[in-house]
Amino acid sequence: MTLAKFIALLSRLLGRRLAGRGIDKGVDRLAKSGGASARQAKDMRQAVKRARRAARLTRRIGR
Repeated sequence: MTLAKFIALLSRLLGRRLAGRGIDKGVDRLAKSGGASARQAKDMRQAVKRARRAARLTRRIGR
């Protein structure tokens, strides 16, 4: 494995983790700030779960 491929691998891994963490924090922060009711917050969390599942599936298909 060349150095360039290794750096690309690490950057993808880090990017995915940061994006996932940002989505989690954003949904929770919006729910806590009163910007959404409890029902809306739950719906948003479920939508995020579905989006993550779809992203995982598309990555698997793309391999």
